[in-house]
Amino acid sequence: TTMEGKVTFEISEPTSEEIAAIEKANNAGQPGISATDGKGEPAVAVAMTMTGKPVAGTIKAQPFQLDQATLKNDILEIRQGKDFFPDASVKVFLFLKQGELPDGKSFTVDSTSHFGVPHIHVGVKPPGATLPKNDIIMSGYEMTLVFGKRSNNKLPGSIMLTLPDKYQTMLTGDFE
Repeated sequence: TTMEGKVTFEISEPTSEEIAAIEKANNAGQPGISATDGKGEPAVAVAMTMTGKPVAGTIKAQPFQLDQATLKNDILEIRQGKDFFPDASVKVFLFLKQGELPDGKSFTVDSTSHFGVPHIHVGVKPPGATLPKNDIIMSGYEMTLVFGKRSNNKLPGSIMLTLPDKYQTMLTGDFE
């Protein structure tokens, strides 16, 4: 989508080098993390691929290490914590067209993008709380999200995400 000649959101096919790196990582036998959608239906499992470094960083100034990531419909959830409500999480709402899959696509958002970009929900469970406190970010962030080729109900990918300073959130790494 363009607005006043400025690209605000880009979806592109990965390069042959990116596809080769994803396929090489997939063939390396790296373990996946299985998941369901909470109703017993399988969701696309997510774990490390590409560089072999799982998603890590900070969410709301708290250290973050990937425990699980799932893609359900067009929402990618990257989470830490084993409980039903995660200790920390980022959800990326992709807003794909009906029937469209993210397989093989790249999403690039810069801090000046406002229209037609994925929305980000970021949450952390405060100490002693059972529910996370969530914020919704619709613009002002930077993200590169790349999905590879789906295999055995696993979709590899990589994310680099930096939210505006007040959210103290930066994540980078790979998932499957």
